[in-house]
Amino acid sequence: MAYQAQAPMAGATPATVAEERKLAKEVNEEYHDPFDDWSSRDLLLALVPLIVTIAFKDVDLQVGLNFAIAFSGLLLILRTVTYDSRRKTIWPIIDLTSLIAFAILRGLTRNYSYWIQKWWITMIFAIFASVAILTLLRRRPFTAHYGRFPKFDRGGRGLWHGDAAFRRTADLTTLGFIGAWIVGLFLSLIPNLTGSWTGWNALNVIFNYVLPFLFLLAALIFHQMMGAWYRSSASRHTTTTTTTTETAGYPAGAAHHQPGTTYATAV
Repeated sequence: MAYQAQAPMAGATPATVAEERKLAKEVNEEYHDPFDDWSSRDLLLALVPLIVTIAFKDVDLQVGLNFAIAFSGLLLILRTVTYDSRRKTIWPIIDLTSLIAFAILRGLTRNYSYWIQKWWITMIFAIFASVAILTLLRRRPFTAHYGRFPKFDRGGRGLWHGDAAFRRTADLTTLGFIGAWIVGLFLSLIPNLTGSWTGWNALNVIFNYVLPFLFLLAALIFHQMMGAWYRSSASRHTTTTTTTTETAGYPAGAAHHQPGTTYATAV
């Protein structure tokens, strides 16, 4: 839905006309669907540290944790200093959780390596599920942190307060990840309680590797599907009307304008 600059009023200064055209250009260039494909990729990037630690659980968990800490820190720097700094008013919670949790657990591996490795999936899924539930209770579900917002709506505050479909989509996608983490958490108890939590044991491979990855993939696919639902929902509730009346789109008192000019109005 493109924003159209109004025809200049009589007596408008060149500076005013240029400013209006600049605003229209910025709106059109900077508008982003908050749940577009880039949002899903952004969320996947945030989950890379978690995915790597799962993959390195039996290989070398400390190496996986070192990578996770470095990658989470890099993401936070990139988000706050470079490309995302003007679109986010908060640091995305998954990145913060990864950096803090993995740093603490890396320190604990010096004395409790056996227990941390054994209960890794259960423990880390419990941490991420708890954080996600907290964001939901605080009415700022974490998937909304990774939305794509224009620079004139920093952090998506206007969208959050003015678009019920966006709030509903963020709630449901966050619930999808919570469900994936909780189910994975309980299933990971099976190899732990049966003494089959390490090596190429079938229970370990299935419940500590295959299923956790599948649950995360399912949550990401659900995020994409809900993004498509949000776009279809938004299009159903958005109409574009045109008018050629002499006063349409002008503030009170602006009687001088170009006759026959078409204006677009979003309802």
